[in-house]
Amino acid sequence: MPLLVLGLATLLLASAAGAWYALPHGGVWLGGSPSAAVPSGAGSSGSESEAASERSSEPAGGKASEAAAEPAQPPLSSEEFRRVIASYEANHPKDHRGIYISGATAGTPRMWNTLIHLVERTELNAVVIDVKEDGHVLYDSQDPLVRSVGAIKVEIPRLKEQLDELHQKHIYAIARIVTFKDSGLAKAHPEWAVQDARGGVWRDRTGAAWMNAYNENVWEYNIAIAKEAVRLGFDEIQFDYVRFPSDGAIRQARYPGANGRTRVEAITGFLERARTELGRMGVPVSADIFGLIPTALDDQMIGQHWEEAAAAVHFISPMAYPSHYAPRTFGLPNPNAAPAETVAHTMDDAIRRRPPGGALVRPWLQDFSLYGVHYTPEMVRAEIDAAERHGAVGWLLWNAANCYKPDALKPDPNAPPLPKFGDHSTCEAAVSRVLNGGE
Repeated sequence: MPLLVLGLATLLLASAAGAWYALPHGGVWLGGSPSAAVPSGAGSSGSESEAASERSSEPAGGKASEAAAEPAQPPLSSEEFRRVIASYEANHPKDHRGIYISGATAGTPRMWNTLIHLVERTELNAVVIDVKEDGHVLYDSQDPLVRSVGAIKVEIPRLKEQLDELHQKHIYAIARIVTFKDSGLAKAHPEWAVQDARGGVWRDRTGAAWMNAYNENVWEYNIAIAKEAVRLGFDEIQFDYVRFPSDGAIRQARYPGANGRTRVEAITGFLERARTELGRMGVPVSADIFGLIPTALDDQMIGQHWEEAAAAVHFISPMAYPSHYAPRTFGLPNPNAAPAETVAHTMDDAIRRRPPGGALVRPWLQDFSLYGVHYTPEMVRAEIDAAERHGAVGWLLWNAANCYKPDALKPDPNAPPLPKFGDHSTCEAAVSRVLNGGE
């Protein structure tokens, strides 16, 4: 494996657990799956030589469905976008404090009610709901292009009704769209997917297919889902997995239709297209970014470069999970055991490098335990306080199972006070029973 240089001191270190990345001011980042809380892969945005040599100059494969064909719109300028958002923010909070809700949870009334009651009784004021995840669209889409793909798996049959409920309760609703990791779309349109040099569709180490981020048919499919989510009532669209793949046999991955564009240009181009089309609907766009990106000087071979991404969206969410950072990162012996310091360092780098007029920084924070460190309510609170002290405009809590610790949150002064739950979470029957009014 060739040595890839980041600034003066970046080294890619192989490990059995994944990949390690050296940071410019010390320490490394441990790789793995975001939902398991660990991204992987590294590289240099300054040189695309190895990746470019593997890419074909052929045009992107496949032909977009007629349902996707819409008249091209001129780009929405930064000034136009700011006007759209200024008008929007007059009626919406900017300081979003939210939790992630999966499609399965949103489709289960008791679990949904538990979490909505948690929002009502605490400082929370927002939820992030899956609408596309694991290659499936999770509501009953009526969009012709989406239906033609055949990847609908209805986990949230009452989505419109639930969004109406959120608005009645003044809860901000964010639609999460897993963008380029998409086995469902790859099955319908393998010619739009990342190709394998050995033949067929390329897959990562989990067996998941990834769509070719250079292929604009893929862009339009995801934007079609986003537009429908806006029409259903979502207040914001958040793109996750808005990147190139980072693990598996990366050397075998081929990207037809790159035509000389860099990875960063592909990802930024998609986000700018989404900003134009959704901005005209009066809705902000956000992107989830690896927690390392505010610190790294390159794109880590995934197409995410901090300044470019932050200039293309309204909110940007680095996944600042302390469990993701390897020992000695930021000079900390174990960042996973130092949540406040880890989040503070990430936020400092994010704010320092935020471009003028760029995205507001609203990090994802860790409310889960990993790698032998048990996260208590006090540790989660330490992350929140650090994010707020170091420039965050709101924050989002991630727990893949949607098990959140109420004691990490400040109470809503206008709601009946909650009892102390200690280290217990919303997934436990006793906590759920209290939040649901003793049902």
